[in-house]
Amino acid sequence: MKKVWILMLASLLLVCAVACKTQTAEQPDDAEEANDTPTALVGGWTVSDSAEVTEAQKALLDKALTGLVGATYEPIAYLGSQLVAGTNHCLLCKVTPVVPEPESHYALVFLYEDFSGNVQLMNVADVSLVPGAEADGEPLAGGWRFTDDPAVTPELKEVFDLALNGLVGTTYTPIAHLGTQVVAGTNHCFLCRCEAVSPEAAAYYTLMTVYQDLNGNAELLEVNLFDYASYCTYGA
Repeated sequence: MKKVWILMLASLLLVCAVACKTQTAEQPDDAEEANDTPTALVGGWTVSDSAEVTEAQKALLDKALTGLVGATYEPIAYLGSQLVAGTNHCLLCKVTPVVPEPESHYALVFLYEDFSGNVQLMNVADVSLVPGAEADGEPLAGGWRFTDDPAVTPELKEVFDLALNGLVGTTYTPIAHLGTQVVAGTNHCFLCRCEAVSPEAAAYYTLMTVYQDLNGNAELLEVNLFDYASYCTYGA
């Protein structure tokens, strides 16, 4: 019970921190309208209503990657947009090098779409599951490995729900299963869309680590705010 109260407090503090950032960050003029919505983030980024990648978004990605060789990019989730002189888009992609016996990893792909429908690849930022992890296809720090399939299966959803049982105040929706670590059981890393139970709260993303023991029990180990805007190294 003590651990549940600690997690509840941590979740509340995390939501407050996000809300404070949203209120105090300096925003560009053309992102002003987006920041009036409940899902506006720091820097004018707005969390999408759904993480599902649409055909239109896939087309944008394909257009931006035209001529890029050496790896394939499979869109997994659409994380958000930013209004500029046009629109910036952020997609989570599974990146697989075009080599024998490739090791895939996950990355945030940032696109810029102008008012004429032209699309430009702005940045590809590798996702780290743990501090110090290198997303280059090699084994990660502490024995973590990226998953081959990011789908949150019913079995994984059951583990996730069991770990969060009793945690209230925020709705956590796992949208991708990004990595695992074999211990005395298994640690799982989920990318989650989070919404506080409040009409004014902004949606945001977290990386959540869940431990599953050998007897089928599960517990939440860690919640890290997934500030994807910080991956924008191109100055948008």
